[in-house]
Amino acid sequence: MTLNTGSTSSKLTENVSDFRSELHSNHPVGGRDVLSPAERHRLLVEFNDTYAPISDDVAVHRLVEAQVERTPDAMAVAYGTERLTYRELNERANQLAHYLAEQGIGCGSLIAVFVERGIEMIIALLGVLKTGAAYVPMDPDYPRLRLEFMLTDTQASLVITQRRLQERLPSFYDRSICIDDAWPAIATAPTENPTPQAGPRDLAYIIYTSGSTGTPKGVMVEHQALSNRMQAMRSYYQIEASDRTLQFASTVFDASLEQIFPTLMSGGMLLVRESALWSARQFIDYVREQQITVAELTPSMWAQVVDCMRGQHDLGDQFRLMILAGEAVRAESVAAWFAVSSAPLINGYGPTEATITATACTLHPGDKQAAIGRPIANTEVFVVDENDQLVPIGTPGELLIGGVGVARGYLNRPELTAKCFTSHPFSPDTQRRVYRTGDIVRWLPDGHLEFIGRTDDQVKLRGMRIELGEIESLLVSHNDVTSAVAIVREDTPGDKRLVAYCLPRAGSQPTAQALAQWCREALPPFMVPNHIVVVDEFPLTVAGKLDRHNLPAPYFMQDLGDARSTGPLSDVEELIAEIWQEILNIDHIKVNDNFFALGGHSLLATQVVNRIDLFTDVQIDLKFFFGNPTVASLARHLLDRFEIGN
Repeated sequence: MTLNTGSTSSKLTENVSDFRSELHSNHPVGGRDVLSPAERHRLLVEFNDTYAPISDDVAVHRLVEAQVERTPDAMAVAYGTERLTYRELNERANQLAHYLAEQGIGCGSLIAVFVERGIEMIIALLGVLKTGAAYVPMDPDYPRLRLEFMLTDTQASLVITQRRLQERLPSFYDRSICIDDAWPAIATAPTENPTPQAGPRDLAYIIYTSGSTGTPKGVMVEHQALSNRMQAMRSYYQIEASDRTLQFASTVFDASLEQIFPTLMSGGMLLVRESALWSARQFIDYVREQQITVAELTPSMWAQVVDCMRGQHDLGDQFRLMILAGEAVRAESVAAWFAVSSAPLINGYGPTEATITATACTLHPGDKQAAIGRPIANTEVFVVDENDQLVPIGTPGELLIGGVGVARGYLNRPELTAKCFTSHPFSPDTQRRVYRTGDIVRWLPDGHLEFIGRTDDQVKLRGMRIELGEIESLLVSHNDVTSAVAIVREDTPGDKRLVAYCLPRAGSQPTAQALAQWCREALPPFMVPNHIVVVDEFPLTVAGKLDRHNLPAPYFMQDLGDARSTGPLSDVEELIAEIWQEILNIDHIKVNDNFFALGGHSLLATQVVNRIDLFTDVQIDLKFFFGNPTVASLARHLLDRFEIGN
């Protein structure tokens, strides 16, 4: 962004004049607000003119019930070949709510929802909310230690699960309901809407995020915050009864709420994606086959889709809106999107602590940077310096978020809550609070925000929020490790990888494989490092501090031993090896090399599948790739598919 504009020059003149007046006074300059009254008004009032008459005292499940009254026979939700109308969905959620109430569940209860993707997942969320309880989503892919922590931290009154998942619950926890096994009993409960129980300030859900001290944080969000956000985003995205919305995100991420409720509050149809991993081509095919009109993706996944669309695979004429959220968007990808699609592109930003989306904007082909937009309805944002003073337009500062969407705080973490959720610095009302995001942003002259970076070690990787300190704390808890450092490396442009460096204890020789397994037993899959490097010492600066910039690049072949056998033996293996070499940026690939041991991850696997499809016109299932990640196994599978196809 160029700041030498007429408006900036005028603004600077105002600031200099005001600053000179301060110099001639007897007051200290440090910590003073150096903005002119005009610019201060612009930042505080004009850029935050977001009031909207939203009835946030009406809970989201009540808004869904109102839609049921309007369109009871319209299709509400689909998963595979299963379909439920609005009436059927509401009646089943009501039956579950009445059944849970008979078990003593109500306001103040915390209910863990541990189910696989599908219609039962939607029924469970609605059913819990209708009781007045708050739900706590738990992902079936999470390791047992993570599940144990969440259940212990919440002291959940009950776990709603399924027969096939029940054995994964910790042995100490014995209060669970298998929704599939218990359904005959649940189905005898009344189908009428329960009497409303939850008030605006009651909890709606608790979602866990990565914690910098090694302990995950449970973010507590109230009904009024959720209701305001869902109504605001329904309006912003212009969701209507004609829409068919893809439900893509796991329920452990708050983006799932934005994909579920605006559609069910509007009479549209929600299509829950199946659990199988998708390549970009499979995503495109699903959108076309199911006539999807609205989808929300992380920018990393979306970029893969854009690349695939360049190969003449479009999303269909019915597709009308792509929403991006979760990480920074590259301007070149925006230009590439509009070269292959006419559908609008919206970029959303917001931490879990501010209830999903706090700012948003529509992106355009000529954008030089992908802004994160303006505050949405009933939200306010401030960019401040270290003294909580507003900074001028164009000056970087920390982003504070206020308004209805600010969460209650962190469960069982009063000190951290007090640190991150503080008194509103620009309001005389002592009850108003802001959330300190730790994100560094700046105002653009047009009133949009631009994301710059972080004040701490939190990172976003492939749309997932990761506290590097949590990974480091876990590795140091291993008996053979005395110190650990986790970083995100981008040795190849656009390919970010999570790398951990470990210093072994004297006399110990931990292997990368053993430490990776240690991580897999405690961390969600997206937090397990792509590479673990055991080092003799950490590089230091001249001041004696850790020099993160000079940590060694991972040696991709480390500890692979005899797994690296003979070179490629066939043309198909040669093709796959060449694709791997290009995507992984590695010179030599052999037939039994493991893609993920070489530093591959889910998005790079998607690239491999896309390239194979491009060169051979044969689609490889991503799930198969994850289970058979070698050149040899992929080549055999590819030949089998080719012979079947011919």
